[in-house]
Amino acid sequence: MNGEQVYNNPAVKAGIGYVADTNQMFRGYSMKKMADFYSKIFPDFSMEDFYSYAKLFEIGLEKKVKQMSKGQQMRASFVLNLARHPKVMILDEPTAGLDAIAKKELLDCLVLAVENEEMTVVISSHHLGELEKICDNITVLRDGRVAIEDTLDEVTGQIVKYQVVFPEGAPKELYEWEALCHISNVGSVYTVILKHDVEEFSEQMKALGAVMVEEMPVGLEESFIYMNQKEENGKGERVYE
Repeated sequence: MNGEQVYNNPAVKAGIGYVADTNQMFRGYSMKKMADFYSKIFPDFSMEDFYSYAKLFEIGLEKKVKQMSKGQQMRASFVLNLARHPKVMILDEPTAGLDAIAKKELLDCLVLAVENEEMTVVISSHHLGELEKICDNITVLRDGRVAIEDTLDEVTGQIVKYQVVFPEGAPKELYEWEALCHISNVGSVYTVILKHDVEEFSEQMKALGAVMVEEMPVGLEESFIYMNQKEENGKGERVYE
């Protein structure tokens, strides 16, 4: 971190907040008591800021950990770490097991905290669709190595999706398209995934009889699937449905 080893380095670790997937808080403690515990083991912990964040994120101070839902525990752990004013906040699967409302609340808390604290947030997660809403940079690890590392826009921009309408059915030329990665259809509407943008694709499809060619947005999860397919199969295995 900033050129220094983290392992066995208390000074560096002091600048890191960590919210685990399964929060290790004392189940019989109230949040007020947990905050008191944190203030004794973390010199940089601010009780005043804890109360302020607890109010902002609606954390009940007298409520015991064992009485909290998983979403409430995640927020509570987040607030406890936030009161330490870390330079980097690491969250491990922060939305796992949360319902839709709890997920939105947590992500809103993250955005607000980044704005207020100007800290870096690192999220480890398999829920790519949720990360897409808040992340600037994406790193994909495969077999312990960095497979993809880029901005969100660059990652999602590597795969292109079109919706093409062929009233008389798709011609064989579509299936032979060099950049084709995936194709499926419902009736005369074909969804086409290309490994990279092809400038003449729209014109070529219309020349082959398409009455509509429209580029569609590509999500992070979709990009991840087809980019991995591309990596694992060289030129990429063509998938037809």
